[in-house]
Amino acid sequence: MWKIFLITGNIGIYLLYKNYLREEWMQEAAGQECLLDLHH
Repeated sequence: MWKIFLITGNIGIYLLYKNYLREEWMQEAAGQECLLDLHH
């Protein structure tokens, strides 16, 4: 039973981490777009 909990727990952490990284990347991409807009 605890093995299932460990596996699902790891998947949950992985998904949260992936989501967090995607948020960071989106913010970075948005920042770069703003910089590009300023240059134009």
